[in-house]
Formats: sequence, C-alpha cells, structure tokens
Amino acid sequence: MADDRLGVCLNLKRNAISQYANYDFNSFCIFNGMPLAASEDGIFELDSAQKDNTALIDAFVELVSTDFGRTNPKRIRSAHIGYETSGYLIFKVKTDDNNEVQYEMQPDKTAQKQYGEKLFISRQQRGITWMFRIENRDGCDFSIDAMDLVLIPLHSGR
Repeated sequence: MADDRLGVCLNLKRNAISQYANYDFNSFCIFNGMPLAASEDGIFELDSAQKDNTALIDAFVELVSTDFGRTNPKRIRSAHIGYETSGYLIFKVKTDDNNEVQYEMQPDKTAQKQYGEKLFISRQQRGITWMFRIENRDGCDFSIDAMDLVLIPLHSGR
C-alpha cells in the first residue's frame, strides 16, 4: 500500500469536501447501505468502530481561515456549538498572529445525543483572520451540527 494517500470526498447535497489522510484505500462506495473501501489488498467494510485494529482513530474538522468579510481586527466573545459526541472534544481557536487557545468540550453525560455548548473565547485573542479546529480525544465519535460566533469588531488600532 502507499505510504501517503489522501482521500477526498464531495458531498453533493451540501457541496462540502472532506479529506482523509493516511487512509490506505483508493476507492469508496456505499453498497446496500454499507460503506465499503477498496485497496490493493481487497474490499473492506467500514463501520463505526472507534479503533483501527487496536489504534484509536484521531479525527478533526478544520474550517478554512476567515476574516468574516471584515478587514478590521475583531474579537470573538463566544462560540455556540451544536454537536454529538461519545467523548471529549477539543475546540482550537487560532488568529492570524498564530495565537492559539484551546477549549475542552464535554459530552452530555446521559447518552450520545444532540448537545450544545457555549464557549467563552479569551479576550486576549484578537485578529483579522481566524481559524477553527475541532478534534476528538481518545478516538471518540463526533459530529458537528452548527457553530455560531458572536463577533466584536475592533478599531484598526487594536
């Protein structure tokens, strides 16, 4: 198998692109409702396991850098995130000056179900462009349903 493969998936309903790094398959399909992947070694069924053999599966969602359509510096007061998870998530916020702060998102203790959390973003973070990344911890399964931010525009003098 190849050492460095990059899989790309396009969701035609949402025009969303997903990338899969070091995922040693060369093709994918859904057959009879079952996700399948193929490689030089055969066809494999992909399921919802949290481990690849015995290794935990690390996953993340990284949004494209944005200035939110405003060229002036800004702060973010809070982030409201809707998600489902079977474990803890890490929310990373990075500004154009490489100032990165991370926040822990705790799962709903009762079950894996729709959940929302409000995170208060550090007042020390200011920038023109912002990047957001959400990572799983310990291979937990997760999905992000929504993210709303409260922006505070600043004068150009920071």
